[in-house]
Amino acid sequence: MDKQTVKAGYEQARKEIETQEVAHVKEMVLATLRRIEELKAGIRDIKAEKERLMQEHDSAIAESEKTIKLLRMDIEDLKNGKLERIEERQAVDKKAAEAAVIIVKRVTEPVYVPVPYPMTQPQPYSPFNPSPSGPIVWCGQINPTYSNCMTVNTQENGWTELSCVASLSTAVSGAYDVGTSIVHIR
Repeated sequence: MDKQTVKAGYEQARKEIETQEVAHVKEMVLATLRRIEELKAGIRDIKAEKERLMQEHDSAIAESEKTIKLLRMDIEDLKNGKLERIEERQAVDKKAAEAAVIIVKRVTEPVYVPVPYPMTQPQPYSPFNPSPSGPIVWCGQINPTYSNCMTVNTQENGWTELSCVASLSTAVSGAYDVGTSIVHIR
């Protein structure tokens, strides 16, 4: 072995080691670049998910704010006694009906209140004659006449005082035309 061959062998070994080192560094750089790309893709996915969730939450917040607005309008209309506005809003807007705490509907059918026993009740503003021989005055009993049902006292100041002797639980309420004025009995 001459010196020239050794020198050439040494050079080739050194180049081979450098090539191996370059290949090893190349693998490390490629692995690092792949990891960076994976993280960037993960960040893009997370940002897309964040955007989707933000839109969902924003729409949920907007929906809740609309519901609060409807409920505040209901409270304001209740304060002002405008039930027809609440009823109209609930009929037009299904979300208003779903969000409402109370549902307002008009009663279109007559409401009958049961009477505990058969009784003919006077019509509103029926004429009342305080004379004992006059017509029957209904005071919550089966068939009372004026003398055992009601007492009428005319005061000095012109006022007429009516007193029903039947119990209040069975008294018949209504409005009666007494002389020139209307009397409401409750």
